[in-house]
Amino acid sequence: MAALAAQVIILGTLLICFLAIKALLARFRIVPIVGFIFLGWLFRLSDQHFSFIPDAMPASLFLLAKIGIVFLLFHIGLESHLKRMLHFISQAGLIAIINILFSGILGFLTAQAFHFSMATSLFIGVALTATSIGVSTASWTGKDLTLKKEGTILLDLVTIDDIIGIFLMALLFSIVPLGMNHHSLGLELGLFFLKIVLFISFCYLFSYFA
Repeated sequence: MAALAAQVIILGTLLICFLAIKALLARFRIVPIVGFIFLGWLFRLSDQHFSFIPDAMPASLFLLAKIGIVFLLFHIGLESHLKRMLHFISQAGLIAIINILFSGILGFLTAQAFHFSMATSLFIGVALTATSIGVSTASWTGKDLTLKKEGTILLDLVTIDDIIGIFLMALLFSIVPLGMNHHSLGLELGLFFLKIVLFISFCYLFSYFA
């Protein structure tokens, strides 16, 4: 019971600090994400010195952090303008392809240089193709920069990177366990692409009729 009370007090304190930082930085025209990162760092540093966080709480904080990242990305996506993104998608597409090839190949070759297996090297290369800019995009959104040409290209770039990265990772998870069994590999590839087509069709129909 005491541990639960301590968790409620800590979360309440964090919420108060969150609102205070947001209001303070708004007066100086600074995006609040900067203050939130500093608050997280200060919170972790304080716990290392005073050990005031209950043993069961880090898992809860980790879950809340993951949920926060998901809501942040959904918030950015919902505020994006699809027509503007499609207008600049050709410019972003070229940058995204270069970025994916460079980071993916570099990650693969680096893993091979450290004598990882072929499968592991492929997973490392594909994992590095994703663009993790949730924090920087939140900063751009706070300044309404995502409404400008550069911000729109940035969102296009992130979207293309992530879609291709997820596609390649899902493809690897489908074919790597099969090894060199060509018959099973062909069947699995066919099922994989069928699922992709069905998923894209569902997303299109949902966005059109919903």
